[in-house]
Amino acid sequence: MAVGHTLDDTSLTCRLSSGVISPTQRSPESFALHRRRETMKKWIRLVVLLSTTGRALTTSPAWADDGERMAMARVRLSTDAAIATGCIRVGQVIDDSVKDLRRKIVRAGGDTAIVWFGADEMHAQVFRCPSTAAPPAPPVPPNIPPPPPGVPPPPPPGLSR
Repeated sequence: MAVGHTLDDTSLTCRLSSGVISPTQRSPESFALHRRRETMKKWIRLVVLLSTTGRALTTSPAWADDGERMAMARVRLSTDAAIATGCIRVGQVIDDSVKDLRRKIVRAGGDTAIVWFGADEMHAQVFRCPSTAAPPAPPVPPNIPPPPPGVPPPPPPGLSR
C-alpha cells in the first residue's frame, strides 16, 4: 500500500480519509480532478487565512492611532501667549504641516501650544496645562431695558390666529 499519492507505470493510488483507493476504483481523470479540487481547497484556505491575518495586522495600528487622533483634536493652538498662563512648558516643535505639528505636540506630552510662523514652517512652544480651559464666558447681553410692567398690548388685528 502506498501513502499519499504515487504515479508509476502500473498503478495510480490515492489516499483519502477512508483509506487507499486502488486504480480500479478511480480513473486517472477522476484522480486528476480530485487533486485539483484538493489543491484549490488548500489555496482558498491559505487566502482566507492570509486575508484575515492581514486585516487584523493592518487594523490594530489604526486602533492604536485613535487615542492619538483624539488627543490631536484636543490640542489648543494659539498665537496668544496668555492661554499658556499657569501651564508647564514641555518643549518646542517645528513642522510645515498643522497635522504633523499637532502630532508632535501630543507626542511631546503637551495639550496647548503657542504658535508663530516662519518663512516655510510653523514653530510652537508646547505646554501641558493642568486642565483644559473652561469654555469662554457667555457674551454680555447688550444693554436692553426690561419690558414695562403690566399686561402686554394685544397683537395687531391682521396677525391674530
